[in-house]
Amino acid sequence: MVLLVGVAVTVVLMLTGENKPYSGYDLSDYVTVGDYTGLSVDGYTISVSDKEVAARIKENLTAAATTKTVEDGKVQDKETVVIDYTGTVDGKTFDGGSGTDYSLTIGSGTFINGFEDGLIGVEVGKTVKLNLTFPKDYSSTDLAGKDVVFTVKIKSRQISVVPELNAQFVKDNTDLNTVAEYKKSVKAQLKKEKEAAAILKQKDTLWGTVVSNSKVLKYPKKELQAVVDSTVAEYKSYADQYDMEYVDFLQQYVGVQDEADFNTQVKAYAKTLVKEEMIIYTIADKEKISINNDEYKAFITKTLSDYGYTEDSFKESQGKSYEDAVGKDTIRRQLYLDKVQDFILSKAVVKKAN
Repeated sequence: MVLLVGVAVTVVLMLTGENKPYSGYDLSDYVTVGDYTGLSVDGYTISVSDKEVAARIKENLTAAATTKTVEDGKVQDKETVVIDYTGTVDGKTFDGGSGTDYSLTIGSGTFINGFEDGLIGVEVGKTVKLNLTFPKDYSSTDLAGKDVVFTVKIKSRQISVVPELNAQFVKDNTDLNTVAEYKKSVKAQLKKEKEAAAILKQKDTLWGTVVSNSKVLKYPKKELQAVVDSTVAEYKSYADQYDMEYVDFLQQYVGVQDEADFNTQVKAYAKTLVKEEMIIYTIADKEKISINNDEYKAFITKTLSDYGYTEDSFKESQGKSYEDAVGKDTIRRQLYLDKVQDFILSKAVVKKAN
């Protein structure tokens, strides 16, 4: 099923109340969970090269770059310049054809073809004449297809200043003091990231095995319909945001022929999701896996932090709390999934890495 990014991981069963989803079911009547202990999974080894450390440091330095306005040098592609310009057709100026202290990013396509390319290589302080032609399909019929002369003066340009890797940079941007300490820290971070990725791969592999080896006996109709309703409502809200008719939105952004085609795919998606839900909570119940309030709050804090938010800034940006925006059951589901996958990995047979 073709779903917009984010929907597949956020649309889950939205049951009321504080109880764990499916707490009112005897899930053994609905699903037979495959073996989830003693499964085999590949091990891993982690190494970080000096080249990888250097590449990450380069990324960090680039991210810390500042913009500086200069009044010398030549215009380069992709950089921003400040210009004065006057356009004339048949020797006469025209509405919208002139500007003063205009900020233009070269390559943005703001002006007609040839304008921005014609400024590349021109020195700041110089004036250049550009002999161009408006497109035949130009929005203004008075100018469409006509020759135009733009007189452009380059007043300044903005350049990116990437800091050097030195002790001052380290002190200004970290809690460390020396370049050597910084490189060691970057290497440790890369190792941590690689290890997290390797463990995630193991958990995904094991979880895929468990899901594949589990069999649905029957689907709880109420929960299936809840997923369908939530998904359809989500996409209708997207259509509203794009100011489009629902069917037009589905055809353009989802790639389906019509609403019936979409609904068929949503129902299949709902079955996949509900199956995973039932497996999660069956294992959680059997292994007495639970979550507490501290874990719940910590999950929210970390998730928001990963996306550059605090709880207050998210609420200010979205007009609601993260909990209200996502749903309590969504948060609980992810927490239970994480714990279930951790449990499965802890009981797996890890093969020696090659």
